[in-house]
Amino acid sequence: MVITPTWDETLDAWTTETDAGALGYIEVLIKTDGSSQPPTTRQLSTLKLISTLPPSLVAEIPSKAREYVEGYMAEDDYEDLAEEDFRIQFSLAIIPRIRNTDDHFFFLIGHSDIDEEHGVACLFKNHERCGVCHGDHAYENYPWDATHEFEWLLR
Repeated sequence: MVITPTWDETLDAWTTETDAGALGYIEVLIKTDGSSQPPTTRQLSTLKLISTLPPSLVAEIPSKAREYVEGYMAEDDYEDLAEEDFRIQFSLAIIPRIRNTDDHFFFLIGHSDIDEEHGVACLFKNHERCGVCHGDHAYENYPWDATHEFEWLLR
């Protein structure tokens, strides 16, 4: 199945929707430098990865959410959270500006009880690693191939 993103001027991104398996259908934003620059080959291949997330990687998300909370919140703010509070309901994916890298990076953005105000994001590198971060990181206007910034978020 060929997915053809379309330009959305209000979102300043190419958009589409994809079936992300166990996560359901997710809207996808693909960041470029505007409507005259379509998604790169690397971005389009990243789009395919979103629809084939391995269940083992998806299963790691709650533990990564717990690591995020323990690293960035005061213990008083999370000590009463139950396991189900670390689940994230994803509704959006963002594929950043990537073209000259061997790796695929993308964010899944969702709602979680761990940060109801800003939301949380899960950054994926290929089908190998993921990490949970503040939702605002997904919306940053990263320069092309900012892999060092993505690796920093995955640490």
